[in-house]
Amino acid sequence: MSRLSRQGKIVVWGIILIFLAIFIMRFYANTPVQEIVVEPIAFVATPGTYCFSRNQIATPDEPYSAEEHIVLHIADDKTVSGTKTGNQAGPDMTNGYTGTLSGALTDNTMELTYAYTVEGSSAKELEVYVMDTSTLTKKRWVLVEQDKVLVPDRVGDPKLIVYTKENCPDATNTTTDQALVEQYIRANIKTLAPEEPILGGNWYVISVTTDMATKSGTMVYEDGHIQGKATFKYTVSGGAVTVSDIKKQ
Repeated sequence: MSRLSRQGKIVVWGIILIFLAIFIMRFYANTPVQEIVVEPIAFVATPGTYCFSRNQIATPDEPYSAEEHIVLHIADDKTVSGTKTGNQAGPDMTNGYTGTLSGALTDNTMELTYAYTVEGSSAKELEVYVMDTSTLTKKRWVLVEQDKVLVPDRVGDPKLIVYTKENCPDATNTTTDQALVEQYIRANIKTLAPEEPILGGNWYVISVTTDMATKSGTMVYEDGHIQGKATFKYTVSGGAVTVSDIKKQ
């Protein structure tokens, strides 16, 4: 047998490489690709105190602005307590509200009873929240009354109201009492103001200042037509605020 020339050897090796490449391509084409799935780490709410807030800007479709603050305390046994305060203002209504939240945490979902006071009237509402790393989302359905408590009907998809996580005030800081006093006055200005609004308006708070040394303060309020100002004395005991000696300025 005659020896292959150099050129012939190159041709042979070229053919071998072509067949090898075709074999490899067919092998991998018929081999299923194993996907690596990275499971997201689920958020777990640990015991502690969490604070959230939201600001809603009035729009043509929803002509009411709102500001709300929520403080939640999660215990070791997953029970939840806290407070929610806020103010809302619109074309035909301006008021403040304050109340307590109580319920339990399951996974990252909370069903909390909100017992609140608005314009001197008290009510209760069952609210559903989902907590995440940086947000608290309220699921809001149409409310129906059951045993004197407003509860969601859970029909259809809920509207989602998102609160943003924020730093909680230091419980040892004197500003805590100041915040409680301001929240109380904003929520109850209708009954605290030492004068009546005019032309069908409703009082809402412009500003509240307090003096920790004298346990006194000044509140400025208006009803959309006129503005009022009054001084007051206050006490805070166990988180409960009492305002007295209100004098119009």
